[in-house]
Amino acid sequence: MMEQLLESFDKQEAMEWGKLIQDVGENKGAIQLLIQSDNKKLLLADRCNAQSIRFEDLPQSLHKAKSKLTRLQNVVVCDKPNYNSLWRLLTLHDSAVIVILIDERWTPDWCWQFKHHIFLTHQCLDFS
Repeated sequence: MMEQLLESFDKQEAMEWGKLIQDVGENKGAIQLLIQSDNKKLLLADRCNAQSIRFEDLPQSLHKAKSKLTRLQNVVVCDKPNYNSLWRLLTLHDSAVIVILIDERWTPDWCWQFKHHIFLTHQCLDFS
């Protein structure tokens, strides 16, 4: 049941993620997308466009991806298939990164080892 819920990424959920991204991404530059699912990417892109939030795909090259993240451009939206890439990126990045884990209901245990990064999950959404 829980896995079906997490896999059913619909427009309502994209709207809620869009609101959260707008809140955390205000004055942050482009939001970096590390998303494999085309459906999720399209829905999030639509919400970002509707709210005038700039976004771009995070490069696959670890060096290029690291250079994309700065103090003013530090929000990454990631889905589960990209956790290995995200993990490698976060180990190399000294300043705080805001990471939105769109496939997680709660913060996964592995996140606790990255104490200076901020992780946001479904528990941060407001479906009211």
